[in-house]
Parts: sequence; structure tokens; C-alpha cells
Amino acid sequence: MRPSPLLFLLALGYAQKDIVVPFTLADRERLIQVEAEQHTLRREMESLRREMDGLRKEMDGLRKEMDGLRKEMDGLRREMDGLREEMNALRSFMVALVTTQVAIVIGIFGGIGYLIWDRRQTLRPLRKRLARLERQRASGA
Repeated sequence: MRPSPLLFLLALGYAQKDIVVPFTLADRERLIQVEAEQHTLRREMESLRREMDGLRKEMDGLRKEMDGLRKEMDGLRREMDGLREEMNALRSFMVALVTTQVAIVIGIFGGIGYLIWDRRQTLRPLRKRLARLERQRASGA
């Protein structure tokens, strides 16, 4: 029977575990440099976190301001609605007032017209009678 390649790989893996790799000074320097960069990145991240917290607080303040402005706008809307209703009531009153004035003016002109017509109607028989009397006087004289 032929030896299995899997068995060979396992034996090779166990054999390599015992090999000690020396830790060089360059490796140590690189590790120190990586740690320093990590420390710098952590400080930058903390700075960004503080900045983000400040921005969050500022946004919360802006949200509260916007809520206040919304409430003011709602109050103004209600006030404008009230003014609109008052204007509609005043408009209705003005229409009624103008209509009444027009009716009064028409009534006055109608009354004057009736008086003129009535006066002519009343004076017509008198004029006829006066004309007849003048004719009689002219023919009798």
C-alpha cells in the first residue's frame, strides 16, 4: 500500500510546529510603529466621536428650534384663519350694506319718478279744463 499524501501533509505540519522563528529587531520596530499608529488612530477616532457628539447636540438644538418654529407657524395659521373668517363676515356685511343702499337709492328715485308721474296725472284734467275754459272765453268774448 502506498502512503497517503494527506498523511504526509499532516506529518509535515506537526514537524513545522516545533520550528522557532527568531523575532528580529526590525520586527520589534515595526510592532512599535504599528502600536503608535493604532494609538494615533484611536485618538483621531475619539476626536471624531467628540465632534459627532457635538454635532448631535447641535442637531438636537436645531430640531427643538424647528419644533418651536412649527408651533409658531401653527399659531400664525390659526390666527390667519381667524382673520380670514372675520374678513368673510365683513365682506358679507358690506354686501348687505351696499345692497341696502342701492335699494334705498332705487326706492328714492322710484318715489321721485312716481311723484312726477302723479303730478302730471293730477294736473292733466286741470289743464284740459283750463284749456276748455280758455276756448269758451275766447269764443264768448
